Amino acid sequence: MGHLEHKGNPLNGFPSIKAVPRKLPVFLATEQMSRLLAEPKPDTVIGLRDRALLALLCGSGIRASECASLRCGQVDLIRLTICVCGKGGHERTIPLHPQLGVVMQDYERVRGASLPSAPFFRSRFGRALSHGSIYERVRTWGQRSRVGIPISPHRLRHTFATHLVRAGVGLVTIRDLLGHRQITSTQIYLACNGRRSAFRGRTTSDWLAALDGAAPASCRTVTLERRVFPVARLTRAPPLPIAPRGHPRSDRRGHPAAPYPVPRLA
Repeated sequence: MGHLEHKGNPLNGFPSIKAVPRKLPVFLATEQMSRLLAEPKPDTVIGLRDRALLALLCGSGIRASECASLRCGQVDLIRLTICVCGKGGHERTIPLHPQLGVVMQDYERVRGASLPSAPFFRSRFGRALSHGSIYERVRTWGQRSRVGIPISPHRLRHTFATHLVRAGVGLVTIRDLLGHRQITSTQIYLACNGRRSAFRGRTTSDWLAALDGAAPASCRTVTLERRVFPVARLTRAPPLPIAPRGHPRSDRRGHPAAPYPVPRLA
């Protein structure tokens, strides 16, 4: 029983290992949010779509995967709610800000009526925006707005949660809005509450006001003319070169082997 004694413990002289400090999430200031939301121009369908996409990510805190799988039947712009399916197949309902609902209604109006099972955000070819496309659009508008830091959908999610903590919303409510399973994942935003200079005296309506400023009454008319995009023409491929039988770079039928370049479609 000597191994149970304190003096007989071989790890008695080892120093205690301290836990690695958790990195705090980076969030955007109010001025940066206003500049980002005001960058997409509401005079085209693509501009209205990206404007609604950024506003939804900033005003609801949903993940990029949840935004990519969002369907028209899950968006209720009359009651101002959306129903998303998070990790593990858990569904949750998120309320929307009235100004955010107006922006999404503008995009829905120019996009046209759709079936409930149709994707809410579509590409210019009518397909659903993928997870990578949403990251690309957010990163592109972040670079154009020159906010000074790289922008991603998850960073907008951090901004949404930090703003709620600064506004005095309870952790349980924030946990339900973000779709966290454990409240320990939400407690990290309490440490960000100490950096109050970015949100001092601000509310959600302050940075959402950029949506109204970016779309004056004279710009409500959206150009719906059909744009023609270059599409690769699929023409008949030229015949493969026939090598003489017995050639070292030919098979039994006389077709060339791998060293011969294969012609591509024009």
